[in-house]
Amino acid sequence: MKKSLVLLLVFGAFVFAQMWPWPGPGRTIDGYTYYVDATAGDDGDAGTFAAPFQTIAKVNSLSLSAGESVGFKRGETWRETLTVPDSGAAGNPITFGAYGTGADPIISGADLKTSWTEEGVSAGQWGYTATPNYTMWAIRDNTAHNKRAQGVTAPNTANITSVLFRLSKVGSPTGNIWVEVLDDSAGTPGSVVGQSDNVDVSGLGASAQVEFTFTTPAALTSGIKYYLAIAGDFTLNATDYVRTEGTTSGTPYAGGISWCLNVATWTADGSADRALWFTVNTDYSFSSYYATAAVEPLQAFEDGARLLKVASKAALSAGSFWYDSGNTRIYVRTSGDDAPAGYTIEASARNQAVDVDAVDYIVLRDIEGTKSNSDGIWMYDASHITVSNLSATWNYLSGVHPYGSQAGITDTLISHVTAAHNGANGIEVTGITDSIIDSNIVYLNCELNIHENQDYTAGIRLTGGSGRTTGITVSNNNVYLNGTTGLVTLYQGSGIWIDGITAAGTPNVIVNNNIARDNHFHGLFVEVSINVLVHHNVSYGNTGYATGVAGLEIDGRTGESAAGSEFYHNTMYDNGNWGIRVRGDSSADVVTDNIVKNNIAFGNGVAALAAFGGGENDGTNGSGNVYSYNELGPDATSMIQWGSATYYDTLAAWETASSQSDNLNSDPLFTDQDNGDFTLGAGSPDIEAGLYVSGVSTANPPNIGAK
Repeated sequence: MKKSLVLLLVFGAFVFAQMWPWPGPGRTIDGYTYYVDATAGDDGDAGTFAAPFQTIAKVNSLSLSAGESVGFKRGETWRETLTVPDSGAAGNPITFGAYGTGADPIISGADLKTSWTEEGVSAGQWGYTATPNYTMWAIRDNTAHNKRAQGVTAPNTANITSVLFRLSKVGSPTGNIWVEVLDDSAGTPGSVVGQSDNVDVSGLGASAQVEFTFTTPAALTSGIKYYLAIAGDFTLNATDYVRTEGTTSGTPYAGGISWCLNVATWTADGSADRALWFTVNTDYSFSSYYATAAVEPLQAFEDGARLLKVASKAALSAGSFWYDSGNTRIYVRTSGDDAPAGYTIEASARNQAVDVDAVDYIVLRDIEGTKSNSDGIWMYDASHITVSNLSATWNYLSGVHPYGSQAGITDTLISHVTAAHNGANGIEVTGITDSIIDSNIVYLNCELNIHENQDYTAGIRLTGGSGRTTGITVSNNNVYLNGTTGLVTLYQGSGIWIDGITAAGTPNVIVNNNIARDNHFHGLFVEVSINVLVHHNVSYGNTGYATGVAGLEIDGRTGESAAGSEFYHNTMYDNGNWGIRVRGDSSADVVTDNIVKNNIAFGNGVAALAAFGGGENDGTNGSGNVYSYNELGPDATSMIQWGSATYYDTLAAWETASSQSDNLNSDPLFTDQDNGDFTLGAGSPDIEAGLYVSGVSTANPPNIGAK
């Protein structure tokens, strides 16, 4: 009994030692070499568990050796940049992680703003330009005079105090001219709700800005459409008339628009339409608040939510901010349109939360990098880097971004990362080799469209890096709702985007076992890339971009071909337009030798398959593309596009015309597609109906589709 007890105690001590290593070279009793506590620490202390450092600045100043480590206390926040100072070594990386209990430690790129000064802003001037003879103009006639009305939507609730047009007289017209404000009646000017004081046309000069004042201000309500009309009771003839100044070039007041005899509307001098410029002044004003900010914040936050950045102080609206670079001030107008003292206001001030620059063998884990002015976790020319079990959120550009500016930057692992609410990509990879992006949760990114790097974005995006990006595996990621919130336009918000990967390699990139769902743009997007292997992914519910969204998009263009890639065992369902689209820009050999096999494209908005511009093997722009053993769903009108303007309603007709074969036209009978279960139900015609692909298929014969 005693011997058994001794053995049990020895074994227990051994297990404890593995979990909580005793002090030794580079270690303390808690597992880290150094500890950091933002609240209870002191940079003058030794940095032990009992006497931790306080700041990241202290960590940045350390000389770390291979195998050493730094732990940040959970539940704490640092408003600094962690700049990794030294490299580890193979088998002995330098590790940065967390200790204690609670939420992961936060490294924030934003500063708190707490000292505010109130400043009143008069912002009642609105500028407009419009072109005559366009549908936005409405013509209104009555027995007294002709009126040409311009529709405007009030940006604020306010009273119009004056309207300014640039006018001139020709000859000696007589009478009065005024501005009327009319309400909207089913898209046309309705009743007059306000009228300016008269202006005597005989007193007009040559090309001068004329102010129409409102002794009785015209009340407008924010968001409501009104019409402004120039009206009058003056007498016109061929030599005596009034002219408003317009433009054909974008410069105000060049050229002119005449209101003259025998013309029932405003007309342009000559044949070209001219833009009419005018300004509306109102009594609108508001209180804003400013705080000092030495660095321009590209984003600001109110209680954790991103505020809208505007271009001027006068443009501030509730829930927005503006930076006054001349006075180094950030101006804020809160969502409640009240003093910011009742809110937590943060302004981004540092380019990165974590900066790993030209150091190797580093592990980052169990932290949150947030609200930076650029990328949250930035790795530049750094090899053998592990980023795991951390969060990268609310950064202005990408959440996590390894970047290689030269050949030989290799071996990055990004795993079990949550990347969310970043302005550009959730995870972006550029110019590195032999790396893995695995088991990450990437959602609600691509939220901004201000910076040029925010124009083409995805949940996960790989770019070529001048041919350096190769050997990347993107697997087991859940990528969803990217590009569906924030300031989203154009090409923002694909799920997984492989862009410009042209390095030699077979394959260059592997994309497998991912879910890409409910994104704004294409679910899986392989653009101007070669030798990419895409298999066993599910892409569904992607929709939003106005000109079209595909579950799987394959694109080539002049000088940048889509060639030699393979697409097996993917499932595309309920995407906005196409299940699979393969296209070039009608240039020679831009889409060649791609294999699309064992995929399901079912229940998508427009067509199961579209191939054109070379994708249809026209012999000039594309050739050698194979489409076989795909489930394309039951025969339906225009189910397949083959070429720029040829559509097929039946699978049989398309296969005959295209020389493709062995595809299916059935319902795949998913188990529960409404709840994201794309396994094949009993009786599915796609069970064991595929063609075995060595190294890819999981059974022989395999199912068609991802499951």
